[in-house]
Amino acid sequence: MFSGELSSPAGQEFPVSDYYEVGAGETVFQSGDWWKAIVKIVQKGSYETKEAIIYLWEKTDGEWRRRQKYAIKSEEKWQEERTAVESVLGTRDSNEQGGNGQGESTETGVEEFDQLERELEEQLRASMND
Repeated sequence: MFSGELSSPAGQEFPVSDYYEVGAGETVFQSGDWWKAIVKIVQKGSYETKEAIIYLWEKTDGEWRRRQKYAIKSEEKWQEERTAVESVLGTRDSNEQGGNGQGESTETGVEEFDQLERELEEQLRASMND
């Protein structure tokens, strides 16, 4: 992931603001009306940056409109946020116990979270080495 290639459906550009320069990106999913992607931003306006942004767009009146945007500015911040998310989801201890501590399985959510974590960590490592 984020090998410098843009992985958007059918050659479409990611619908980010012209203010940003996209270095790479990966579509997480896309349906007829929704599109989620992780995008590496290498420049904002006139200054360079290295950050990963998770976008969620909705197609409205034939155009993609941003509905959510979550920026991760550094690997350190990602680790802090990851710890907080794991705490809220109850996955930190439940990964070892096989449940969420309340008798319910969180396997699907944990797998999705783990995949997102791997993708973001890979992107952040690549950004820090650029």
